[in-house]
This record gives sequence, C-alpha cells and structure tokens, in this order.
Amino acid sequence: PPLMIVLNGFDPARRLDRDIALLLRSAFRARLAPILIHRDEALREALACQRTVFDYAPASAAAHELSALATWTLSRLGHAA
Repeated sequence: PPLMIVLNGFDPARRLDRDIALLLRSAFRARLAPILIHRDEALREALACQRTVFDYAPASAAAHELSALATWTLSRLGHAA
C-alpha cells in the first residue's frame, strides 16, 4: 500500500496546529490518514510509567484514536491485498 501520513500530537486549541492540519489536508488529501491523534497527556504519562496507553488509560482519547488508527490500517491493508 502507498505511504500514508498520520497527523500526531494535534491540539485543536492551537491555531498553528489547526493551520498545519488544513495545509496537510489540502496538500496531501489522498495520503492523509482519516484518523488523527490528538495531544493527550495520558500517552506521556503511560510512557513515563513504562506502560502502554491501553493499559494505563484505556478510556483516554489517545487509546481510542490509536485503536481506530490500527483498525483503519488493518482494513486498508486487507483491501490492498
């Protein structure tokens, strides 16, 4: 499958992040994964505790988004085969 871009560490409260997301969408629409990963302190805390975010904070936004990204990726790989 072709190379895809994932927007990671996105903070919608930051204008620069919103501008970058808009730029990426317009420049790489076909290559930008539909799932973006928001900036989430749970991910940093999980790494600090040497745990996965799925174990540390399974209800966090990061856990849900990473799970959705994994599901989307597996689905895409299945369609490419």
